[in-house]
Amino acid sequence: IEAQVAEADGMLARLGGPDCGWDGQEHAAYMRLRTQLLGTSRPPAAERVARLVERAAAELPGRDVTAVEEHEERVAEREAVVSQKRELLTLWRRAREEAARSVRSQTLDGIDGEAGGG
Repeated sequence: IEAQVAEADGMLARLGGPDCGWDGQEHAAYMRLRTQLLGTSRPPAAERVARLVERAAAELPGRDVTAVEEHEERVAEREAVVSQKRELLTLWRRAREEAARSVRSQTLDGIDGEAGGG
């Protein structure tokens, strides 16, 4: 699991970090607009994404449709990687908790065996 988490971290870095390669304020403005137009349902409908791209290109100075489309692809991919990483961390925590329970159980079994055999 550690290797998969490290791979996810590497992918997040390649996608441009938390702002997907854009200036923090510009990315925040994009994300506000994205939430307004797409909501939180995933995956969003293609026509809603197209409206988002057009509107963001109009409202963000210096960003054309192509730049916004590329950013949206990175944002969507980043969301998928973050979700995958969360799932991996959940699996890792469960495995760690199960291992700890197993050790406690073996320890208690050993203590019970010593008490009963004496």
